[in-house]
Amino acid sequence: MSTFLFVPRDTVLHRLHPVTKLVCLVLGFALALLFSWPEAAAAALLLSLAALAATGGLAVTLRRMWKLLVLLLVVTTLIWSLFLKLDEKKAEVRWQVAVPLPWARDAEGQPQRLKLIEASPRSLEYGAAMGLRLTACVVLGLAFLASTRTEDFALALRLVGLPSGVSLAVSLSFRLVPTLAVTGQNVLNAQRARGVDPSRGNLFRRLVSYAPLVTPVLAYALRGADSLAMALESRGLGAATRARTSYRVFAFGGWDWVALLLAVGLLAAGIALRVAGYGVLIVGSR
Repeated sequence: MSTFLFVPRDTVLHRLHPVTKLVCLVLGFALALLFSWPEAAAAALLLSLAALAATGGLAVTLRRMWKLLVLLLVVTTLIWSLFLKLDEKKAEVRWQVAVPLPWARDAEGQPQRLKLIEASPRSLEYGAAMGLRLTACVVLGLAFLASTRTEDFALALRLVGLPSGVSLAVSLSFRLVPTLAVTGQNVLNAQRARGVDPSRGNLFRRLVSYAPLVTPVLAYALRGADSLAMALESRGLGAATRARTSYRVFAFGGWDWVALLLAVGLLAAGIALRVAGYGVLIVGSR
């Protein structure tokens, strides 16, 4: 369960120091969110896919998550494209949905209209940029998780100065998703063994059939959380008076400096381009 997204490979990214990977992840997020041009956002997505391919997770992790990534890209693009309030003086509105307001009239006595949805070529371009760069951030996070064990991530958080309780909470949260997935699959198999298959029928029927599975999954989750709390208390969590030690010890190497210099260089180049006025799609707002 702890290797839900981790890909056990011996690559350069796997051998990097956890702090190096954490710093590069933050710098990568900043670089992906720096531009609002679709071309720049697409380039950031390609860099994220290259990082995921370098971990060996392009055929493993992406195969599990591609539907979620496509849904995230489409929904984000549509939300920004259709619900972004445009300045008609700077961007011509080509398509809109509005409802009349009989109680509100303008100076000429005509009823005013409430614009619910409006779109233009510029809003579609801006929405595509938002969807691409958000997807790039998610893919970059998948590359980090594919090359970093959960305990190494918790160690990196402690090394950068976060309390041990915070790092433990973060590591437990990453284990929660695969744990709930396994619990849900066990409950589903138990229902199928009793002749109940929630995956049959149309979409509405399947949603109704899956609803009763929530209660046993939550019951198992609460029971597991209670057992985990007792296990942590029995091991004296929070009672340590000396500095915590770690079984896994990492040392900075040459590839760590290369990765840090590359990440800092890309971010510095992006900031320079942004200051020079490149990569910014100006969309007026009201």
